[in-house]
Amino acid sequence: MRPLPFPVEAAASLLRESGTLATPLLAICMAAYGDDVFGDADKGIEAVDPIELFARLEEDFRAELPEAVENRIQALMMAISTDAFYEDPLVFSSVAAALADGDLGSMPDGILEDLTIPEAMWAIYEVGHCRDDDVALGPQVLQELDAIIRSEAEELGGEVLPHFERFMHDQKLDLASQLAVIGLRLPIAELTATS
Repeated sequence: MRPLPFPVEAAASLLRESGTLATPLLAICMAAYGDDVFGDADKGIEAVDPIELFARLEEDFRAELPEAVENRIQALMMAISTDAFYEDPLVFSSVAAALADGDLGSMPDGILEDLTIPEAMWAIYEVGHCRDDDVALGPQVLQELDAIIRSEAEELGGEVLPHFERFMHDQKLDLASQLAVIGLRLPIAELTATS
């Protein structure tokens, strides 16, 4: 583990908490392990296997990682290291579910549970803050979002915006307070840049 720009116990407290969002979790990984997280082909460094990453985090920070923490780290790593989040509706839904509630998406009867507008928008927001590029959502993912919006607008009688705004406001406050624990502020894309 590299020397950290924040106290180890501060990072450990976030790693132990199932409600910690993906951005501060990934910032901890990047601060502790640098290029080992995503790898660097130019330097001949392969990306770390997530299972190995979780074991290193538990050992180095003396913190048992809840499943939600592991899921959020893995989901954000996938969304940063590939464009599948932007192109594949199934990947988009799985990543969004993991970022929103730490669940990779339970599959009763072989299908993913429906996403909500706040979950989808939070995923776009959080992934966008952690990538160092600007990738547009592909047509299949846009179709999925349109279906989610229509479904939720019908359920809520057209009053989707207030629910979405409250959720986003609360999530952003949580994100800011969790980043403050390790002395960071948004944007943090330079910590998670893959190029």
